[in-house]
Amino acid sequence: MKVRFLALSLVLAGALSAQGPGPRSLTPPTAAEVLQRQVDFLTKFYSLTTAQVGPVTTIVSTEQSCLPTSAAMRTAREALATAIKTNTKVSDAVTALNTLQGDQESCRATAASGIYALLDSTQQMKGIGPLLAAGGRGAGRGPRGGPPPKQ
Repeated sequence: MKVRFLALSLVLAGALSAQGPGPRSLTPPTAAEVLQRQVDFLTKFYSLTTAQVGPVTTIVSTEQSCLPTSAAMRTAREALATAIKTNTKVSDAVTALNTLQGDQESCRATAASGIYALLDSTQQMKGIGPLLAAGGRGAGRGPRGGPPPKQ
């Protein structure tokens, strides 16, 4: 009988400890929170000095303001899906989406270039992967979701 209670308590303890952290907030982060997270990540990854944090914050803020909105990207993707389903004006929908994606990549590359120029040679040896990452799951990673390639 005592063995059953011991086994039951061990199984319950194992199951409870295997649970992840509590529920996340369902509200999306504000632009300021996204900016702070990105700057904090770059500060930690590249070991930025206090003199570098200010210019990096400005560059990241400028990058955020020039990126196409998620609503515009979603609308372009939905328009492409509709064009494919109805077999009408697919090339126009592709062109519209490509334009937004090109603007997005141009924005990111310009910001990455500005930040990379601020880094010293030791920091530059860590690569440019984090500067080009989009921030989502798997963004800026290799083809199988691994770490970003060394540049």
